[in-house]
Amino acid sequence: MIQFRDYQETAIDAARSLIGRGTKRIMINAPTGAGKTVIAAGIVQRAVSKGKTVLFLAHRRELIDQTVNKLVDAGVLNFGVVMAGNRLNNASAPVQVASIQTLIRRELPPADLVIIDEAHRSASRSYISMLANYPRAVVLGLSATPERLDGKGLDDIFSDMIVVETVPNLIERGYLIKPDCYAGPTADLTGVRIKRGDYDEQQLAEAMDKPKLVGDIVATWTRLAKGRQTVAFASSVAHADHIAAEFRAAGVSAAMVSGETKKTEREAVIADWKAGHIQVVANAMIFTEGFDYPELEACILARPTKSVSLFLQCVGRIMRPAQGKADAMVLDHAGCCQMHGPPHIDRAWALEGMAAKRKKDKDDGADLRECETCSMLYAPAPKLWLAETQPRLRDAFTGSASEILRGATKRRAMDACPGCGSADCIVCGSTFHPKTAQRDIDGIARESFTFCPQCMAHYVDETPHMITDPTETAIPECTDEDLVRIGDEAPINVVVLNEYKRLINEARKAGRKRGWAYWRLRERYDEDVLRAALPRHTGGWWKGQA
Repeated sequence: MIQFRDYQETAIDAARSLIGRGTKRIMINAPTGAGKTVIAAGIVQRAVSKGKTVLFLAHRRELIDQTVNKLVDAGVLNFGVVMAGNRLNNASAPVQVASIQTLIRRELPPADLVIIDEAHRSASRSYISMLANYPRAVVLGLSATPERLDGKGLDDIFSDMIVVETVPNLIERGYLIKPDCYAGPTADLTGVRIKRGDYDEQQLAEAMDKPKLVGDIVATWTRLAKGRQTVAFASSVAHADHIAAEFRAAGVSAAMVSGETKKTEREAVIADWKAGHIQVVANAMIFTEGFDYPELEACILARPTKSVSLFLQCVGRIMRPAQGKADAMVLDHAGCCQMHGPPHIDRAWALEGMAAKRKKDKDDGADLRECETCSMLYAPAPKLWLAETQPRLRDAFTGSASEILRGATKRRAMDACPGCGSADCIVCGSTFHPKTAQRDIDGIARESFTFCPQCMAHYVDETPHMITDPTETAIPECTDEDLVRIGDEAPINVVVLNEYKRLINEARKAGRKRGWAYWRLRERYDEDVLRAALPRHTGGWWKGQA
């Protein structure tokens, strides 16, 4: 049976509450990997228990199969499937899971509740005509990206929206993985026409499907992602075929699938891929939705798009956690991360389309910096600052340093790439890997410092640390220590620390993530109490495995 996560239970209750108040058209927005189908199964489970009939609509076989599995997990066993070639037909069942392409040619079943998977497609003619047959039914839409692929809104179909969770929160809790993004060479798309809000497919394919660019894809993958299970999104069927062929020529096991690939052949490729016999699979718009392979570690974007929805659907394939999976990587040969911002930022979705915050999200993406050493895309953040005194600076650079120090404080900051650690000296512009050391300042404080090897510019921490500051203590992987012995009136810090150690051991034995222990404590104590009682840590620690 399904064990619903707390936010999934909250979403189910929120949907039922809106329905109880008479709301008929509801969008449920949950990021890829948050469990939209699980939420839908919970809603169906409760609807059937009240004697309601349900119609679940999807546009792909993979989505139909996924829904059937989740319904069974939720204990909903009396259902029928309306899809060509499927034998689970049961016209009298209260729940019908239907392919929209098949159902439009069949007799329509009764439905008190209609659920649309990947509901950003619900503005298409087939869905509009289908919904016209259910004027009294409650309609629920499920989507990670609730807007049309051309960026237009869905407020003409849905009247309210439930935001289930945000990507940053799911990453923090260990339900998603924050991917590292790298920029690769791409085509000049200046002359490519825009049709219906995105690049003209034929012209885009011609621009992207060049031998040099295809070769760059393989070279970038070999340098950064070699050995990782990888999905590549191509601009056309021929482009996908050429990418797979180039990988095979480099000695990498690779295959290609598209809408033209026979069902049996596609299933065989996917089976070999998941078994590890194939390392890279290039596809033409096949794995953007409804494809679940959490073990995927790398995503190659070779299909530029103006659609933030399509971009997030593609990258979402690699952001699910899996046993033994430490990280995820995006190799962006399409300029998508710089156009739309990285996939892990919080985005303000709105039924009317581009909300005011969307512009801010886009601005965040425009501020991404590409590391000249390793090509990682990252949001620059100050790490070290140009020191006020420069006793070792080479004479030729004194003028530059003086100008920087006389200017705005923010100009004195130097950031470092989180991927390879390299930084660009703000005085001479040379690239180097800062190696910081610590030194005392008159026995009162200590500061981290480093030097640029080219011009000898001196960089320090923004704020020196007082020597009396407590030294940070690393949180252990697990603890076998004895619990602190306490009297009748135990200080709150001791109580919390004891509970923390007990939960960490429980998480380790059960194979749970360490974040489980943290969120159990958060159910009872405020964040301030936990920060005071537990060993000092960063939020990233909770993402690891127990």
